[in-house]
Amino acid sequence: MIEFHNICYTYPNGVKALDEVDLYVEKGEFVFLVGSTGSGKSSILKMIYREIVPTSGDIYVNDRDITDMKRSQVPEFRRSLGVVFQDFKLIPYKTVYENIAYALEVTGFNSKQIRPKVEKALELVNLADKAKRFPHELSGGEQQRTSVARAIVADPLIVIADEPTGNLDPESSWDIMELLDKINKKGATVVMATHNKEIVDLMEKRVILVTNGKILSDEEEGHYSVAVKKINSITGNPKK
Repeated sequence: MIEFHNICYTYPNGVKALDEVDLYVEKGEFVFLVGSTGSGKSSILKMIYREIVPTSGDIYVNDRDITDMKRSQVPEFRRSLGVVFQDFKLIPYKTVYENIAYALEVTGFNSKQIRPKVEKALELVNLADKAKRFPHELSGGEQQRTSVARAIVADPLIVIADEPTGNLDPESSWDIMELLDKINKKGATVVMATHNKEIVDLMEKRVILVTNGKILSDEEEGHYSVAVKKINSITGNPKK
């Protein structure tokens, strides 16, 4: 499903973000990427949806080598992916319905195909009654649920979530996690970067620890506290 082979990435300013990363995510998995800010988590996610390309190494997504993919092929490739961001990235002058529909419009779906898909997504995230609202009329949790609906409206094989609960209160955060878990149980692979210890520990999913651009541990049913202890043992930090 997702394969990284000896991936390195260096930013134009010379900072190395990833250093010889090998990663394999199977179809249907739910994976947490944890680690401190700047550890390389977001760089890994951006490579999966080809926002950035590696300095060296090879990446396969859905059995497709995306490393040397032409720019013109990227939009078609992204149809199989859904992406959820920390800051929602909703279009302020479009309604909830229109924001979700837009994700289908730009990938070539026609109007007859769009309506049933959007209505299904709205029902899944429990926002059918807010379809005509604009983003500024929603709570933070409702905005993120709209973002999730937009990400999954085309039934993607993979959902990428970059700190999706970072701007939310605990109750709204858990609502988003229940949604992602439901999407995962319907068959989508979910890869999520997070700092939220409570969520990681409660979900008991696969946990990959990233630090200084390297994968230091990979636990099938891991916990955030275990990952922190591993970081501390490496850095010599005595904090728990």
